[in-house]
This record gives sequence, C-alpha cells and structure tokens, in this order.
Amino acid sequence: MADIVKTWSRILRPWSSRPVDILEIGSFEGASATRFLEILPLANITCIDPFTGDEFGGAAYNGDPSTIESRFDANTARFGTRVRKIKSRSVPALEALMLTEARFDVIYVDGSHIRDDIIVDSILSWRLLREQGLMIWDDYRGGSTWPVAERPKRAIDTFLSLHPDHEVLRSGYQLFVRKAPGEEDGSKKALRSLKNLSRRAFR
Repeated sequence: MADIVKTWSRILRPWSSRPVDILEIGSFEGASATRFLEILPLANITCIDPFTGDEFGGAAYNGDPSTIESRFDANTARFGTRVRKIKSRSVPALEALMLTEARFDVIYVDGSHIRDDIIVDSILSWRLLREQGLMIWDDYRGGSTWPVAERPKRAIDTFLSLHPDHEVLRSGYQLFVRKAPGEEDGSKKALRSLKNLSRRAFR
C-alpha cells in the first residue's frame, strides 16, 4: 500500500489545494478512502460497496463479512461529512447517481474483479467523470494467476478502446487515465458503447 500511496500523492498533487469530488467503487474497510482524504484535504468522497465481501469471491474472503461495514464506519468516522456511504451494488448505485446528474473529479474502480462487472462499472462511471477528470483502476496488471474471467486488464483495455479520447498518466499495477476535454457525454454515448461492446468485446 505504501507504494500506491506514493503514486497517488504524486499524481494527485495538482488537486491538493482545491475541492475535489471523489467516487470510489469498492471501499471494503475504508483504507483507500481514508488515503484519498488524507492526500486531498479539501476532498469529499462517495463510497459504493455492498459490504458483503463478495469482491473477494465470497467464501474466498477469510474474515467475517458482518464486520466489514462496521470497520469501514470506524475507519472513516474522523472525516465526518466528507464521507458519503452508499450501501449497494455498483450498478443500481451508479444509475441513481446519474439520475441526480452527479459528477466527480476522481473515480476509483476497485469493486468486483469479474471481467464483465468491471467493464459495466467502467462504462457507467465514465459518464459521471468530469472533463479532465481522473479514472483509476485497481489490479490492472494483477491477477495473472486468476481465472481468465477475473482478470481486469482485458476488460479495461476493451473499455478504453471504445473511448480513445483519453490520456494514460501511468500504467502499472494500477492504471491512471485522464478524460479528454470535450468528449461526448450522456445516455446516447453509453448506449452506443454497450452496443459496440456486444459486438467487439472478448472475441
């Protein structure tokens, strides 16, 4: 985690002196959420997680799933109203945020490791990302020994092929991408992406 925090600190430095709206998909016990808020002292974060441990494959999670949410609450309590918790799976939560026309400067995608879930989370999240906003994917180069359907990289690459107007800031275990200014937003783009995905993805 120390290396990740150093990378975040370097890439997020330009945002440190102004208010920032962050969206996190997959918060678990709140470790990454607290790091964001420490690095960005004027930021607020919206955290989406069902708090069931399912992102770890259910039975593959060695802890007690019933304690995940309480640990999240305890770990983030010191930040008060800077933390908004949405206890939900990602798709209905993201759709609800769209209806409120919410927008975010930074979005961190670290929920399900299932390939299909990742690409749906990416498509829906991209609509919520402001121009020049930053999208971060966890485990981009991870999971080489995981089942093929649970390796994030191919899903992320497929999504980015549908959105070529972006800038890769850093590619490593995590992927950092800036959304290009002027990229079309809205439901038509999302629907077109889903149609393209059905023809092109995972062939």
